[in-house]
Amino acid sequence: MTIKALRNVSKVVSRVFGEPAIRIRFDDASELPVRVIFQESFSDMDANGVAIGERQPTAWIQTSAGIDTRDLLQISGVNYRILSTEPDGYGLLRLDLGED
Repeated sequence: MTIKALRNVSKVVSRVFGEPAIRIRFDDASELPVRVIFQESFSDMDANGVAIGERQPTAWIQTSAGIDTRDLLQISGVNYRILSTEPDGYGLLRLDLGED
């Protein structure tokens, strides 16, 4: 029951909180419109609310987007390369970004 209820959470979250971006594929340089949740300066926090690590641009995208770490993301006219990815378990993929 819970699985069915959470199945479309990533779609709703992306639609409500997402912003338009362009995915530039690594293999053919085609530009595809996507929606991402973008934080220009993000850092993980510990249980006490203290930042862990350096702040960096981070985005979340639906896992079903099939993004590749060699792709580029263009958000608000700025190109970002994908440094690493991590699924959140709810259908979103966290992308740690670096300016290209």
